[in-house]
Amino acid sequence: MHSTACTSTSVICACPSVLARYQDPQDRPSTRPSTRNGREGWDDLLHCRPPPYLSEYSAAGGVDRSHRDGNRSTEDDVHEGYFIPKGSYIIANLWYVYMLYDAQTYPDPMAFNPERFMTAPGKAPQTDPRSVTFGFGRRICPGLHLADASVWLTIATALALFKIAKPVDANGTPIEPSAEYVSGSIIHPPPYKCDIMPRSAKAKALLDAMVEQK
Repeated sequence: MHSTACTSTSVICACPSVLARYQDPQDRPSTRPSTRNGREGWDDLLHCRPPPYLSEYSAAGGVDRSHRDGNRSTEDDVHEGYFIPKGSYIIANLWYVYMLYDAQTYPDPMAFNPERFMTAPGKAPQTDPRSVTFGFGRRICPGLHLADASVWLTIATALALFKIAKPVDANGTPIEPSAEYVSGSIIHPPPYKCDIMPRSAKAKALLDAMVEQK
């Protein structure tokens, strides 16, 4: 589960930056979760209705810079003429070889576009990136459901309670959060700034009540 924790943390750390850079979907009612009784905020996880847009927003946010850990070969093998010794560390090239940034699979692949994963009249959804980001076959990530739920709940909570925006400088000009990442076996965004504010008076009251309970 170590890999699941590391990769989930990487995606979650990047989420505020993604939300700040792409603010329009935050204001859609179909993005934010609501409870069974219609109250605003994330006060009842068990009775929450998944919004039709939120899962696609989560998928797009996660694939913004998807990267997963590798596996070791258990025996010598030959693949398309390449000799792979036992114990070799193998990482699938998800970015290009496995579709994630292939323009034939995802038109304009660098664009943040959650709608690409949604069904619409006369339009079929594009391939869900989670079909490859968690690995393949017997080597698929055993923590995929935990990771997917963790990212989904984090984004849902953030969207329910907060408005996440670009910071502004002394002149009131918005500062674009960096889209760069620190390279490594599991990549993370460098430190960045964003403005995080309660989405409404009700959201602020809920947050204040949560702080008082602690």
